[in-house]
Amino acid sequence: MNTLGAAVLAAQQAAADARRQVREATDAALADLCSALRLRREARGLTQQQVADSIGLSRAQIANIEAGRGTSAEALVAFAAAVGVALAFKEDP
Repeated sequence: MNTLGAAVLAAQQAAADARRQVREATDAALADLCSALRLRREARGLTQQQVADSIGLSRAQIANIEAGRGTSAEALVAFAAAVGVALAFKEDP
């Protein structure tokens, strides 16, 4: 393999590593947020079913959100609002 080919492979590997690191950091942040929302729900004395009913989701969907599994941004924002937390998404500059 020539020098150019080696440089391309190294750049591709570096990009893959960076994507993995971003994905891991994002997953960790989402898990922390979901856990905080569960704690907030519990502190307010609300059941998963009460939150689900108030925002039109199933209790299982609320459980999945709290566990940090498979949720949409819309469902996450609705859940947060139902327990008194305002979420805002920032656009990249």
